[in-house]
Amino acid sequence: MAKGVDSRSPKPAYVPWKTFIGFLDQFQGKGLPARIDRSVLQGKSGASQSQLIGALKFLGLIDDNGTPSSDLLSLVVDPSARQEVMGKLVKSKYAEALEISRQNGTQAMLEEEFSSYGVRGSTHRKAVGFFLAAAKLGGIEVSGHFHTPRRIRPGARRPNRGQPSDTEGRGTTAVQDPDDEDGVAPSVDALRARYIEMLMGKAEESDDNETLFNRIERLLEFPGGNGGQEEE
Repeated sequence: MAKGVDSRSPKPAYVPWKTFIGFLDQFQGKGLPARIDRSVLQGKSGASQSQLIGALKFLGLIDDNGTPSSDLLSLVVDPSARQEVMGKLVKSKYAEALEISRQNGTQAMLEEEFSSYGVRGSTHRKAVGFFLAAAKLGGIEVSGHFHTPRRIRPGARRPNRGQPSDTEGRGTTAVQDPDDEDGVAPSVDALRARYIEMLMGKAEESDDNETLFNRIERLLEFPGGNGGQEEE
C-alpha cells in the first residue's frame, strides 16, 4: 500500500477471511475458471461478490478483466503452496504495514496506515483483519502490538450535547420515530427501516454474514442477491 493514494486506487482487501479462503476452496476438483466474474460467485450476496472481486484485484490475483494470475492458480490447485504465495503477496502489497511491524509499531500506527488509504469504519476494521490473517497464512510475523480493531457495538451513539442518554452509563441517545408520537403505531416503512438497521448491526458484528447480507438486499430490492434463497 502507499500513502496518499487517490480514490481511483483499489481499497485494501476487506472481505472476511473465511469468505476468501472459501472462494479458493470452492474450485477444488473442478479447476479455476478462465475468468472470475459474478457468475462463478452465485450464492454469495452482492456485497460479498464485490468485496471478493475487489480483494482479488488488490492482491493482483485477477486483472481488470477478471483473468486469473498464476498466483491465483497456485492458491487454488495447490493448497500446500499457499504459505509461499501469500507470503510473497503480503510483502508486495503491504510493504508499508510490514515496515511499521519491523519497527515494532503500535496498533495506532497500523490503523493510521490503513486510514491513510481512505478506509473507515467497519471497512477499516476488516481491512486490518484481512492483512493480519494473510500475514499469518504467509508465515510472516508481525508486531506483537498488532490486532484486529474491536467492533463497535451496533446502535451505540455518542450522546448529543445537552441531551441525556436513554440508559444510565451506556452513552447512547434515544432516537424517537415520528410515527411513535401521540400513541400512533409505527408505520410499515418505519418498522422495515428498524429491521434493516438491526440486520445491518448484526452483519457488522459477523465475519460470516452472507445470509444477513442477502436478507438486507432482498428488503432493499437490491440486484445481485441469490434470487431470494437463503444460503445453506
